[in-house]
Amino acid sequence: MKQLEFEYLFINDGSVDQTLTVLKNYAKKDKRVKSISFSRNFGKEAAY
Repeated sequence: MKQLEFEYLFINDGSVDQTLTVLKNYAKKDKRVKSISFSRNFGKEAAY
């Protein structure tokens, strides 16, 4: 059976909490964890 490869992709849309720090720490421990960080929320509605 072929082993599956995958990654986790998280999007930080300008949150002001510690989300980005947490994601960076996870990425240091697991190479499958990736994140993209936006300077602000670019959508028409805020994500909470």
